Amino acid sequence: MSTFRIYAELSFKADLALPGVDETTMDYEVRQRKGEVYEYLQRRIADAFPDATDRTLHYFEFSLIR
Repeated sequence: MSTFRIYAELSFKADLALPGVDETTMDYEVRQRKGEVYEYLQRRIADAFPDATDRTLHYFEFSLIR
């Protein structure tokens, strides 16, 4: 039996509610939460592709939506 391998580049947008972030929060303050956002993305990718052997997140960006 042969194995079929898929390499994909994924693009998606998601709204993430962060505790302590509201309309008075500065964009710089939100950027300090990069680790938390990264963990969220890794968890979402793992949930979406549970059988993947390599889930590498090379790059991401985010911003505060008002």
